[in-house]
Formats: sequence, structure tokens, C-alpha cells
Amino acid sequence: MRIGELAGLAGVTTRTVRHYHRIGLLPEPSRRENGYRRYELRDLVLLLRTRRLVELGLSLEEAADALSSDNGGDLVEIVQELDADPEALLAAVSAGMSAAQVRCLRLMFAYWQEDMP
Repeated sequence: MRIGELAGLAGVTTRTVRHYHRIGLLPEPSRRENGYRRYELRDLVLLLRTRRLVELGLSLEEAADALSSDNGGDLVEIVQELDADPEALLAAVSAGMSAAQVRCLRLMFAYWQEDMP
């Protein structure tokens, strides 16, 4: 797939994909004979993982560190830290939401915590 297709599937812009290449977050893919980048499914998965970690509040540097771990141990630690601190998780998830959406999210989160064993 080409860069536009990759970006569209991941919900980012082609500029974002190119930026991730420049900072080393995404490896440069092979190129076709015409010079276009050739992306594979693994590139899409890496881009989606990166995007999700950033949505959860990690910086690009932290996301890169988490994803570069061979066994995913850093990623597991990050998820466990977010789970251990519900307020941090709530803050990360609610970034960019309206005040009403945050109130609803807080109510759902409180209900979910009460319902857990």
C-alpha cells in the first residue's frame, strides 16, 4: 500500500507518517521501482499502536521506547501503570473532550470501579 492508503487506514495524515519516519518512530519502507514507498501490514500495525499510545497520553519518545522493546515489557509496564492510576488514565482518555463528555466519562468510570470485584 502507498503512504496515503496507510495514513487513511490509521486515521492520520501523510505528513504525520513522514514525521514519524524523520524522527525514527517508523522505519523507512522499501520503495517500488517508481520511487513510491511500499508499506506492509506490519507498518500499519506499528502506526496504529503508536497512535493509540499517544492517545493515552504518552509522548512520541515514550511511545517509541515502549514499542522498541523486544518482548513488549515496557509496554506492559506502561499499561499496568495506567491501570494502577485511574485518574491518570481518565485524564489521558478525556484529553480534548468537552466538560460534559468528561463528566459522563467520570460517571461511567466510577460505576465501572464499583462494579469490579
